[in-house]
Amino acid sequence: MRTFLISTIFLLSFCSAKSQVSLGIKTGVSSAKFRYFFDDEHKLDSDPIKKLEIGIFANIKLSNKFSFEPEINFLEKGGAVPDYPTSPPPSNHYRQIELAMPFKYEYPFGKIFVFAKAGPAYGHMINGRTYTAASRWVKAKFDNSVLKRPDLVFMFGGGIGMSLGKSKISIESRYRQSILYTSDVELEDFRFSAKNKVFGIYLAYSRSFLKSSK
Repeated sequence: MRTFLISTIFLLSFCSAKSQVSLGIKTGVSSAKFRYFFDDEHKLDSDPIKKLEIGIFANIKLSNKFSFEPEINFLEKGGAVPDYPTSPPPSNHYRQIELAMPFKYEYPFGKIFVFAKAGPAYGHMINGRTYTAASRWVKAKFDNSVLKRPDLVFMFGGGIGMSLGKSKISIESRYRQSILYTSDVELEDFRFSAKNKVFGIYLAYSRSFLKSSK
């Protein structure tokens, strides 16, 4: 993980020295679910939990239409037990810091532009809690065997925006799908595991910084 972060910082420093760079902030609402598997076969999804997500990002131009857009996001993942008779039902909430590394394609129509992006992301579960059937919160215990902190994700999304001089505003929808299991339990007769699935809608603002030529 440390090597990954050092490599990322080096890459951003190199690109920012050679390219046009924009820095931005974004916020929105994420709807997160668990996908449950029995012996690696998908069986059902949990009910969603909806939470606020915030993040910062840099946009590094690679060409007129392509760019690299690393992000650091704070979000919650998890889900509620489906079809449970009580309200609210038992649910799991896991807070996460995410480093996303998508590539972005942007097509302009005057000041308006549409865009698409896709790429990997690495998330680390900071902490979590479970709302139990007894109507109380219990702190989650991560042990990297049953409940895991690492979360490797593939994400893709797209949206529409407007250029305002050196600034841009945009609206984006995004889908994330975990590659690794968040929980993985070997029971007596079968293996029970879960992955995260997240859909979100976000509002973003960025401002460009042109490098002076010498």
